[in-house]
Amino acid sequence: MKNCTLTIIRQNTSQTITAEVGESILDILARADHVTLDAPCGGNGTCGKCRVSLTGEISSPTEHELTLLGDKIKSGIRLACLTKIEGNATVTLAAQGETVIQTEGERSASDFTPLPGPFGLAVDIGTTTVACYLCDLRNTGNKRIAAVRSFMNPQKKFGADVISRIGHVIENEAAAEELRAAITDSINEALLSLTAEVGITPGDIGSAAITGNTVMQHFFCGDDARGIANAPFTPSSLYGYTVSAASAGIHISPAAEIYMPPCFAAYVGGDIASGIIASGVDLSDGLELFIDIGTNGEMGLGNRDAVCLCATAAGPAFEGAHIAHGMAGIEGAINTVTLDDNGGISYSTIGDVPPKGICGSGLIDAVACMLELEVLDETGYLEDDFILDEESGVCITDKDIRELQLAKASVCAGVLTLLAECGKTFEDVTRVVIAGGFGAHINAHNACRIGLIPPELEDKIVIAGNTAGMGAVSILESASARERTAALPAKSRYLELSCNATFMEHYVEQMMFE
Repeated sequence: MKNCTLTIIRQNTSQTITAEVGESILDILARADHVTLDAPCGGNGTCGKCRVSLTGEISSPTEHELTLLGDKIKSGIRLACLTKIEGNATVTLAAQGETVIQTEGERSASDFTPLPGPFGLAVDIGTTTVACYLCDLRNTGNKRIAAVRSFMNPQKKFGADVISRIGHVIENEAAAEELRAAITDSINEALLSLTAEVGITPGDIGSAAITGNTVMQHFFCGDDARGIANAPFTPSSLYGYTVSAASAGIHISPAAEIYMPPCFAAYVGGDIASGIIASGVDLSDGLELFIDIGTNGEMGLGNRDAVCLCATAAGPAFEGAHIAHGMAGIEGAINTVTLDDNGGISYSTIGDVPPKGICGSGLIDAVACMLELEVLDETGYLEDDFILDEESGVCITDKDIRELQLAKASVCAGVLTLLAECGKTFEDVTRVVIAGGFGAHINAHNACRIGLIPPELEDKIVIAGNTAGMGAVSILESASARERTAALPAKSRYLELSCNATFMEHYVEQMMFE
């Protein structure tokens, strides 16, 4: 293969990558430093979101690319996944605003019996975002989190959801190491910043707790995740043990151990175990519903005696993927939409700048407003695109409505199925804990209005924030939290929904907007 170069221009900086003629621009960018191009479909050419400005020796646009981009191709805009390099070329990347990542969250009280220190590292590896907490394990006071760093999960360039990323590994076994290195390298980079802020070295970190969904834990540990993609959805491990920092490639004390919280099934992972511990669901005398809404809707119903768990495939619509003008929660994203007294639409954007698109919380608000205005009926029928901003063209399309219906029906059906399988009613539920980065920013009333959460539970909702991260912090700090975490699998029951008739019945019903 003939070699060539791709020059990457971004915010007045440049970087040159050696490439082979015939490589896709997206694959080349995947090797670049600090480049996380939005590619929700994982480079399959279906989402049309990996748009870049290209000049130089590149392939001609395909018919499909022409359909997705239209006249934008005339100004040099191309899809990175569908464009091949044919010689030396230059790509210009648009400046990205800072992503709003939820790092704070509810944390139940516990004893202070820390793991070996003097400092500890807690990490929540989400499918979309990562949060890292440096904890001072010498501090007996309440402010033991010494520094926090958060960033977009660099694995996003391999797909917006876990199935896309596993598919990448199925197609190319070497991709497993790419995924592992992407996350460990980014954690190590965050470590340098965290420790510099506090005035210590990474070697001062004597223990760690790293949580995430089952697939993220597999990718972090370098375990084979391919069995999770298809029935019978078999993970290589359910964890609940420690691995050495050295073997994991995390640059803290060589003697440090990393605790990996237990997973319950292929799609209910250690992040849910950590979240249940942080929110105190496992200590409750009442009946509590825990829901973490993201690309999957993972949830549990229970208390101190037992917890029943399930997972629903919500898809990445709430994170902006597969939505015409969808985007992550970064500067320029419409994040709230409201109606005024005269039925007019108002919105706000992250950073108070002109709108560039809409994120998940804004999408929920917009659809709730559309239902109130009766431009959207109970079946989801939308006659014309619903314009939110004329100048930018940001709007909601009928396809967006279908994506939202699939996502909200899946989550709500999961809740209803858990209640039915446990023989419980809405009245039996004492508290509804909405966890996760996305959940921290939703309007609870509008979530109930569109049927994401059953309206009967609205008055019981508590927005708990990043409980996965807080649970990892608690594991570092508390022996009782570690004991509670270890005890969860024995008192938990996992409910598989893929062949559950009750779930399918509710799923079809909840496609409607009541």
